[in-house]
Amino acid sequence: MAFTRKSKAINFNEPAKEDIYNTTSSAKSLSTTPITAPRPYFFVSEIPDTSTVHTGAGINTQRKMYAIMEGNKRIKTWGLTGAYGLNGYSNANFNTLFPQLTQFDYPLDKDDFITQVAVGKGHMAAFVTAKGYLYTGGYVDDDRWTGFMDDVQRYAFSRVSHAETITTATYSSGGASGANNFVISAVNANIVVGQQVVGFGVPSWTTVTAVSGTTITLSNILNQQAAGVYSFGRPWGPGGICAKKVYLPSSSANTSSEQWAMVLSTDSNVYACGYNGNGQMGIGNTAGPRGYWDRVPGISNIKEVYCSSYTAYAITYSGQLWGWGYNGYGHLGIGDTTQRTSPTSLVASGVHKVFQKGSDYETSFYLSNDGLAYSCGSNYYGSLGINVENTGSTNTWTVVNTTNIGTRRIIDIKATGTGTYNTTWFLCDDGAVFSCGYNGLGQVGDGTTTTRQIPTLVTQPSGFPKVDKIVVGGGSNTHFVMGVNMATGRMWSVGSFNYGAIGQAIGEPTGTWLFTDTSGRAQYPPRETLGIPSVEDGYAKIKDFFTISEPNAETTIFCLLTDGTIWVRGYGHYQAKGHKIVQHYWNANLTYHGNQYTDTAWRQVEF
Repeated sequence: MAFTRKSKAINFNEPAKEDIYNTTSSAKSLSTTPITAPRPYFFVSEIPDTSTVHTGAGINTQRKMYAIMEGNKRIKTWGLTGAYGLNGYSNANFNTLFPQLTQFDYPLDKDDFITQVAVGKGHMAAFVTAKGYLYTGGYVDDDRWTGFMDDVQRYAFSRVSHAETITTATYSSGGASGANNFVISAVNANIVVGQQVVGFGVPSWTTVTAVSGTTITLSNILNQQAAGVYSFGRPWGPGGICAKKVYLPSSSANTSSEQWAMVLSTDSNVYACGYNGNGQMGIGNTAGPRGYWDRVPGISNIKEVYCSSYTAYAITYSGQLWGWGYNGYGHLGIGDTTQRTSPTSLVASGVHKVFQKGSDYETSFYLSNDGLAYSCGSNYYGSLGINVENTGSTNTWTVVNTTNIGTRRIIDIKATGTGTYNTTWFLCDDGAVFSCGYNGLGQVGDGTTTTRQIPTLVTQPSGFPKVDKIVVGGGSNTHFVMGVNMATGRMWSVGSFNYGAIGQAIGEPTGTWLFTDTSGRAQYPPRETLGIPSVEDGYAKIKDFFTISEPNAETTIFCLLTDGTIWVRGYGHYQAKGHKIVQHYWNANLTYHGNQYTDTAWRQVEF
């Protein structure tokens, strides 16, 4: 007989009951043997599959919004969702204590489902569906990034109609609110029946139903007086442009301005919308913002897209790397610090993957197909790993020094820090971790606080299994790194305390860290920390980690498990942790956290 998990807390001091059996899942089957040791976790049944977690900085310091995709039909958000979120509320100070369902203004088709969700700076949120539809929502400033040609806040996800511009026309007369037509300034033979229309006062999913000279008739009535420039083109979804993945920039600067976004389509083209102050739209100028989606010209056959705060990168299927936008730190690697307003070829071939630290003092890395790493951009404290420490930047792609790495292949790169305090970590194919850059709190992991200009081996705890995942966090000069063995769920941490995100060290009293550096609240070399209870007990495996850090080191880590549950530790102001009770403990060693909602132990997010 198969049983379904129930969405209620379980008393693990009592014998196991039928309602926690699940012989059809990948979870460990339970017997009737009493579980005597209480474990702080519970099962949930109404969530078929929590497939991913997304984090985004809010519009003020410490204000964050988070989103999860449940199964393939629902999205939940929590944190400071208020006037900038998607729960239908218009109160700017409304905090959602735990994940709640978001609203859609246009329901998903019965045969359609969500394939990807993204959250970006300033409470931006978007998702794409299997049919190629694009939905956007959240906070909207005058950059009009959602693609509706307006700066109207969207408390529900809205299905975007317009994907690619065929032509534009300028309003001339008519077009009162409630009318279904308006007059443009000149005859435009490129405007034809059936095209999507985007512009001031035009509802979503409005098409051209008739063209008579300069009079344009619409399928929907205008909800405001017509004005400005109107775009006519192809829609998102079947019969138009099918969205494959949406990209929203993240920033630790806590800004709601300068919002922009990109989409990769199923036919391997790139589309952009929003702020264009640094040429992010790729259209050869900085005019804008552009309030409608359109194709980035000059590139095609794109495999993957990356965006930092103000810079875009794209890799083709042949391994060519393109870039455009802001270049103030030389992080495009083209020999100067001049921004590019059109896609520019950065590397001709052989690029496998791009890694960025894009909040400020930007740095960029890429892995080549032969396993080497290359870097450019800000190089304070030697964080590029090229055996040079300077106070400026390196504006050409330079191979990362491999003196200590040897013949190992680098498989992952993580960089963090705000201001000039940058640190970088490199994960290799054999589980070894190397680090370089700022090391004031021992975050490089070699047991010292000496700055390193080349990747230096992290001293992992004795007997620790192979690391196959690294997670980093922190802001300013307070960084940390966590090494994880995904199969066993074991993990170690080194560096700054970061409001508990570094984790609870094994063998120490709850909520206490015996810091190597008490004044800086830092631990080095690495120490193994407590794992997630349900993973330790064999009920689930770790699927992925997601972090968000603010400039003052407020870091929150989320861990998604294969059973669909989400766990969290670290900073929890504005209900960041999503489990209702936001403050659990602090002691004499942590009194400076006082009311800062710190957790060093993993806590389960409640649904």
